[in-house]
Amino acid sequence: LKGAYDMIWNRFWRTMTSRCGTTAGGPLLLEPPKKLSFRRPFDKVVTSTLTLTNTGVKPKLFRVQTTAPKRYSVRPNAGWVAVGQSYEVLIMLQPMKDEPPAGQKCHDKFKVLSMLSNDRTS
Repeated sequence: LKGAYDMIWNRFWRTMTSRCGTTAGGPLLLEPPKKLSFRRPFDKVVTSTLTLTNTGVKPKLFRVQTTAPKRYSVRPNAGWVAVGQSYEVLIMLQPMKDEPPAGQKCHDKFKVLSMLSNDRTS
């Protein structure tokens, strides 16, 4: 992967669940689990996909937050994942005026919050 991209922007993911979430099959599984990569050029919108998978025994609600909300558009930023299903979230890096130098590290972070849902209308 190192040679495939001019620059890799690390995004660290953390899953938080309520106490009920951990006893009902654990948190949502994230793919990729630790970082997202965005490919140059950065003068237009660049998209990366985060897949959330519910391996629990009850439906789960989720919300995605970022430390840089003006730099990223997250669609959808909240939703519902059925038992045994996966849900794709698009993370779009907004265009930059100037390209950052190759090798520059990005310290932006995301947080995925999840909790149990009794039904789809919750």
